Amino acid sequence: MVNIWDLEAVAKSQVGKEAWDYLNSGGDDEITFRENHVAFTRIWMLPRVLINVDKIDFSCEMLGQKCSFPIYITATALGRLYHEDGEMCLTKAAHAKGIIQMCPTLASCTMDEMLSAKSPGQPQWWQLYVNADRELTK
Repeated sequence: MVNIWDLEAVAKSQVGKEAWDYLNSGGDDEITFRENHVAFTRIWMLPRVLINVDKIDFSCEMLGQKCSFPIYITATALGRLYHEDGEMCLTKAAHAKGIIQMCPTLASCTMDEMLSAKSPGQPQWWQLYVNADRELTK
């Protein structure tokens, strides 16, 4: 895979139609979905010539959390559409790659299941949809 569209083609071949239709969409008017797509076209790799690239370190901090690469696994609902372990496999993958996972409010796993898949010291962020009934949110 050389670019994001190559990654998209591979992802599409790995999930069913229902899962792909959900993943390949956005909320409401899909403005953010389209803008994110356009934003990827503005990212260019800047080639460096005669530079030692033997040891490259992409590590950084995101909101005070150390991570190996400046990306995170965003909150995507209904993880069991894509994998039988649902969001728990993303928790394990995030730990293995040293990146952060944002756990979704509408996960197909319970919060306890995602926490049980977490490794000690592993950061997790949590998406929260605040319900009008604050007690339900708690």
